[in-house]
Amino acid sequence: MSRHKRLKRILILLVLIVLALVGVMIYYKLVNPSDVSTVTDEMRQRVVDRSPYAYPNKTFMGVDLTGKTVEQIEDIFKKELEKYSARRVDLTVDKDKNIYSMRELGEHIGIHFSDGKEFEKGKENEAAKYIVNCDKNRSVADQIEILDGNADATQLDGQVYCRADQGSVERFVASLQKEYDKSPRDAKLTKKLKLIKEKKGTVLDTSAINSELKEYLNSTKLNNLVLKYKTKKIKPNIRTSYLRPIKTNIGSYDTKFITTNARGRNIKKAANRLSGKLLKPGDEISFLDILYDDSDGEMYEESGGFLDDRVVQVEGGGICQVSTTAYVAFLRAGIIPQERHAHTCPVTYAPLGMDAALAVGVKDLIVKNTLKRPVFVQTLVKKQRLYVNIFSYSDAKGGKVFVPRVKADKKRLTAKSYLDVKKNGSTIKTIKLANDKYKKATGK
Repeated sequence: MSRHKRLKRILILLVLIVLALVGVMIYYKLVNPSDVSTVTDEMRQRVVDRSPYAYPNKTFMGVDLTGKTVEQIEDIFKKELEKYSARRVDLTVDKDKNIYSMRELGEHIGIHFSDGKEFEKGKENEAAKYIVNCDKNRSVADQIEILDGNADATQLDGQVYCRADQGSVERFVASLQKEYDKSPRDAKLTKKLKLIKEKKGTVLDTSAINSELKEYLNSTKLNNLVLKYKTKKIKPNIRTSYLRPIKTNIGSYDTKFITTNARGRNIKKAANRLSGKLLKPGDEISFLDILYDDSDGEMYEESGGFLDDRVVQVEGGGICQVSTTAYVAFLRAGIIPQERHAHTCPVTYAPLGMDAALAVGVKDLIVKNTLKRPVFVQTLVKKQRLYVNIFSYSDAKGGKVFVPRVKADKKRLTAKSYLDVKKNGSTIKTIKLANDKYKKATGK
């Protein structure tokens, strides 16, 4: 055999040996990334035997869980969580005592682990499995190192968490407000001057309850929360003693109208809205605001009203008779309105210069109580007549008598109005009210 052939065979043999060694190395690497030569069946069995038990470095609320099974750990979790869910809030408001559980208050209770993982109450079994399975996905060799104390297992520390549910607390507090917050009721006079007594209101400091509840529900305090609160009394603005002296009619006026047609029905609706109004000294009312307040569910009908010098059908036609009647009644009570407007044309139910027109956005009758006593407005409809009466204390006018007076020119349709102030039968003062100029109505 030639020298060249021998060298060729030796080279092929060396290549085969190298390939065989590489194959063996790849095989062992695939079978076990660790040093497979050190893993025995006995070691694998040790790992299998320890699989139902937790590895070291696992604690919950300071209790070592090492070597415990899922069932044992689950039992520990349940008993500990039950301590917190069994807490209660004892709330006393005035003499009412109620007990509320954590469930009723919507508190969230559960387990929080140091790696950020959380399990809410009711999932203790899942939490226990999480502890027991920790490190069980590592290689056999690595787990043997842990079992022999040559390597550290993953550190997992568990604690109980308690958290307030914002929505639940807000709803609870809202229910307390509904139960204990009562608005005071002012004393009032009915339209027939019957006196209804006032009633005090109450308010509960729910903001403090809200704060204390949230602080407690966000804590892991094991003691029950005891809260004691008292409602605060709220005095009404108007008391019976303030209204009782309102018995004297200090100013009245009446006008005639047909009660059975659309205009008459409008007048009755408007009069009903005005009746019962109380004006304390300095209070101001707008007749547009009052007479057009349809919160009573009533709607005006169409009836005749002035548009410049023409009579047209408008919604609420006729209600100016209410403002006119009230205008004269207030003058007789010694109260001069802050704003008053005459109609475009003369009206049939009041003298020239004594009317008070209303037009939305244009004309209003605004009355401010300039007396030192409260006044009460009463309206009555009797036998096709509208009455407006102003009631107050007997000394409201200071012994004075107020007499509206008009100098009218019916041909020129002009009127100058005055208010004479008299005392002991003598005129002590005359107040000029207005100069009014009217147009002749041209019809429809």
